[in-house]
Amino acid sequence: MKKDEIFVPLGGGVYSKCKLLDTKKFLVMTQAGVFVDKSPKEATLYLEKQISRVDKNLDLFQNQIQSLQSKISELDKQAAELHSKTKE
Repeated sequence: MKKDEIFVPLGGGVYSKCKLLDTKKFLVMTQAGVFVDKSPKEATLYLEKQISRVDKNLDLFQNQIQSLQSKISELDKQAAELHSKTKE
């Protein structure tokens, strides 16, 4: 693959080999769904912020999963105790 060629995802695991026409500007879609021109540095910063946001959400979800697992474990113990009392 040449330096100015990239693979562009078309969906469903299908890619098209394309030639970059402009490497000084990148189109970035904002959260409002609007495209804006960004320099390579600005586009990189934008992506880094997106990655940071995803990492924070991942940490949050993992903490919530741990908390839910602890609650489930506690409820399981309580259910086992109630079950053993009803057998007596």
